[in-house]
Amino acid sequence: MNAWKEHKNYKMRVFVATKDGSADAVGFYTLTFISWIIDDSVSAKVGAKLNSFREGAAVPAIYLAKLGVCESEKKQGFGARLVSDAFQRCVRIADEAHISTLTLEAIHEERAGWYERLGFERFGPGDLRMAISLSVLRGASNPIPNISPAGAKPDQEEPR
Repeated sequence: MNAWKEHKNYKMRVFVATKDGSADAVGFYTLTFISWIIDDSVSAKVGAKLNSFREGAAVPAIYLAKLGVCESEKKQGFGARLVSDAFQRCVRIADEAHISTLTLEAIHEERAGWYERLGFERFGPGDLRMAISLSVLRGASNPIPNISPAGAKPDQEEPR
């Protein structure tokens, strides 16, 4: 899929990161809305955070559909900084649209572990679908540990 084409067609929004003083993109992420059903595949821990929803209910969420960093810029913390920006943006959206979670589906197990270090929880054991409650992020001045707004390198790095 072409993220820019989907952006222009209002299917998702694309946000691009550049290095200071440059117009060259180093990474991007996309956000869209999704609804997911609370069923027995959702762990009790994640389900408890959505206690205002009953089993079988469709829960509105923001979906982190894509996240990418240029190959030449990997292992420099851009992925974590992009997720941090997405967290801040999602809290603002949630306040307007009454959305309670940010969700995603990791592309593989290693990436799921990276997202867990950023605060996401799996829907269930071994599941690559993940969520983080926006109430956890609301009011946090620095939602990802070891990431400064100025862009210091994080302790955790993006997997290849």
